[in-house]
Amino acid sequence: MSVLADNNLKQVNREVAEVFGLALTSRDNKWGEVFSEKTPTRKDEKTTIIKLDNSVTETTDGGAFTSNNIKELGDYTITQKIFKDKISLGDFAEEFDNYGKIKQAAMEKGSDYAYQMDALAVAFLNNPTSTTAPYGFIVDGSSTKTPLLYATQPIGDTGSTQNNIQTGGFTKANLNSAIVKLVQMKRHNGNIAGYNARRIVCTPTEAMAVWQVLNSVGEPETADRATNYINTLGIKPIVWDLLTTTTTSFLMGDKMVTPHLIYFIKLRPSMQSIRNQNTGNIEYQFKMMLQAGICDMQGIVGITA
Repeated sequence: MSVLADNNLKQVNREVAEVFGLALTSRDNKWGEVFSEKTPTRKDEKTTIIKLDNSVTETTDGGAFTSNNIKELGDYTITQKIFKDKISLGDFAEEFDNYGKIKQAAMEKGSDYAYQMDALAVAFLNNPTSTTAPYGFIVDGSSTKTPLLYATQPIGDTGSTQNNIQTGGFTKANLNSAIVKLVQMKRHNGNIAGYNARRIVCTPTEAMAVWQVLNSVGEPETADRATNYINTLGIKPIVWDLLTTTTTSFLMGDKMVTPHLIYFIKLRPSMQSIRNQNTGNIEYQFKMMLQAGICDMQGIVGITA
């Protein structure tokens, strides 16, 4: 390879990497605002749903500690997915400045990989009533899976249930009812968790209605001057363009109370260039390894039509 060609190839590689990176970061992905990112240590990461006794034992001065047994109610496995693609640099593009199509293709690939990262996560909200793998989970010690949104969610293995669905569409009254459901939600041992509403995930179609209910200083859709109580709660709207359940919004606590919305990322979208030994041409290889999952419904209430 001539010095001129070598210098040109370095320039091509630099520009291809730049446009791939720019496209990758230019998409306004929402998974990071909803899911907690973790680094997997194995291909199949298993999370376990547990419960402890719901009592806190009072004792006397110098009294013994009361043993609390950990009971496993269910487990959920998140398996890594691998994505790999490549595009090739032709002979003319390597020798001359004919690499515009390669840059355009790398930009498209960056956008595609960013989109796929978001799509893997939002799929769990787009299928909130499904128990077909990878959706649904076991939280009651049985072998029966429960969907993310369900009118009779098991409260652990207590035999009691609770409803994490608010029907009637997105209105101020229904949002308030969903907030009450969230704060009164019971943990798997039967104790009230007291989750505070901090986020609401909605579609672009519902975004304006959500914003008006959350942010109106006065009562929305009225001419009076009463203060809007919802406005004082600091709930953050998250408008997710890939959310297709147009009649469902998701009211959530903060990430501290929803650690079961997990995104295991072993390898973020990356690009490398190699020379194909058969053709002699440069190949740009794109790869990522990751998968999301939801293994519990705690801290989540759906507002549906």
